[in-house]
Amino acid sequence: MKRLLAAFAVLVLMGPTIAEDRRPFLVLFVAGPDTHGWGAHDHNPSTAVLSESLQDAMGKSVQIKVAWSEWPTEADFAKADVCVIYSDGWSRSVLKGKERMEQIEEFMNAGKGVLRIHWATGSDPADNERHRKLFGGNMESDYSVHSTIWNQKFSLAEHPITRGMKPFELVDECYFHMHWVDENKSGIVDILSAKPAQNFLSRSITPKARESLQRNEPQTIAWAYERPQGGRAFSYTGGHFHWDWANDNARKMILNAIVWSGQREVPKQGLSSTRPTAERLLELMAERGKKTNPDWTAEALQPLLDKLNQPGGKIDWRRPSFE
Repeated sequence: MKRLLAAFAVLVLMGPTIAEDRRPFLVLFVAGPDTHGWGAHDHNPSTAVLSESLQDAMGKSVQIKVAWSEWPTEADFAKADVCVIYSDGWSRSVLKGKERMEQIEEFMNAGKGVLRIHWATGSDPADNERHRKLFGGNMESDYSVHSTIWNQKFSLAEHPITRGMKPFELVDECYFHMHWVDENKSGIVDILSAKPAQNFLSRSITPKARESLQRNEPQTIAWAYERPQGGRAFSYTGGHFHWDWANDNARKMILNAIVWSGQREVPKQGLSSTRPTAERLLELMAERGKKTNPDWTAEALQPLLDKLNQPGGKIDWRRPSFE
């Protein structure tokens, strides 16, 4: 009888937690305008890939809202657990200005999560310090190395975000040498890191970035941040190319990061989603990006996407070799 009462007491105490876990997980995506050429900075088609993959991975346990090339409403933020921002940055950032920065800060103060992907990791100069304090680090034009596509061979941290992931490679425009919230990188975990080629030393880069390269230091490409004032943040400086979301590891990382940022438990093997086919990636370019390219066919693209998930199968999407 005492055991039954004890078990009942445990269930009563666990009740709210279980109920909370069963509450739909609400994720808000913000897709900035598409700004580059074919397959690059196509934020709307790429956001569609990630939102579809999240729905596929989580099913009815997630509810998704996408703000297509517009800023979400206050009601959107009030409902969401996590906000994923995929856009240009600096002066073209969708996350700039007093009103929007205050919205995001209030959002995180409530214990909610924010993800920034690719150029969204860099703020308008007027907001640099605030971005560092909110997201742990920031890609700044007078501090970071940017605007160069290079081969990344990623090392993975041991963290809930990397569950189910394997080391992988991409040819991508990954920015590095971030400006951190403090010299100790307090509260920050390097999720992905890579060592750039030494040819970066021939470029005009800041003295601190040059010193870091000369020391052959691994550079942070993606990081997780536990904010002292509340909320979690994840930033990934890659994501230049639409087609790289067919890489299972890159996609899994973002899905895991969404769950982690929203204070939920990441499954032991991470979140798994169906790999987008060449046909679907091209469809989304036409539907969401309003772009087509007759030189790119699903039949020619699919073998490259398959190769992308093989060891050493990275693709330079500026010059793909269609057979």
